[in-house]
Amino acid sequence: MVLTVLARRSSWVEAKVDGTTVLNRVLKRGESQRVEARQEVLLSLGNAGGIAVTLNDRALAPFGGDGEVKRDIAINAQTVPGLLAAAAALPTPSPSAAVSPRPPAPRPTSRPPSPSPSPSPSVLVIAPRSNTGFGSTGLLPPTNRPSPSPRP
Repeated sequence: MVLTVLARRSSWVEAKVDGTTVLNRVLKRGESQRVEARQEVLLSLGNAGGIAVTLNDRALAPFGGDGEVKRDIAINAQTVPGLLAAAAALPTPSPSAAVSPRPPAPRPTSRPPSPSPSPSPSVLVIAPRSNTGFGSTGLLPPTNRPSPSPRP
């Protein structure tokens, strides 16, 4: 029997083929591994919902949900009929549902877009006060304005 394991989402996968561990690692999204067995494959999955499995090119039903851990799933002469029957009982997507629809076109807004603000130059003029002498900072606040009162 030929088993193909495809990661739809990243998942740790362990596969024991006829008693020997042949796979024990994280499969990244889109990655697949193919194993061949004479008697049995024992699968353990860290994210059962993120893994798709085919047996001799026939899709099997998912072994669990997203994030669900499943250990020691036996695939052998005794379990294959039940696995294939479970897969056959799943609803098949219609051809129109298999094709993902295009996203809707953006709808025009009822009001015209507001113009973007144009940058206005900011000018800060720093000049010494006329009543200050040489060496003075000249950056003192004007004396004719009242200073702000402190807040309570």
